[in-house]
Amino acid sequence: MPLVRDAGSLPVRRADGVTETLAADPEVFGVPVPMRMRRFAVEPGITATLEAVGDEVMAYVLAGSGTLVAGTEQHALAPESMAWVEAGPLQLIAGDDGLSVLVVEAPGLGDQRG
Repeated sequence: MPLVRDAGSLPVRRADGVTETLAADPEVFGVPVPMRMRRFAVEPGITATLEAVGDEVMAYVLAGSGTLVAGTEQHALAPESMAWVEAGPLQLIAGDDGLSVLVVEAPGLGDQRG
């Protein structure tokens, strides 16, 4: 049976130009789930630093533009672009129009990668 949560019931944190909505994790669904999903809305010119929980991190740009910084690498982000990185500190730097990104963290794929 599906578990559905409406937007109004999701935990939201706002600080320093960044709004973080926790969309999925054991806290949200009340059952063990093998991932965490968060939505970040970053105001123009603001940098959001996030620590990943899982071994694999996927980021999907919902709107806006900016830069993803992973380690020493920087990558431009545009609407509907997708990034995959191994866990570690990440930064999302919003461009002039802000940045809205869905970030999914999960356990590593280990030997499943081919």
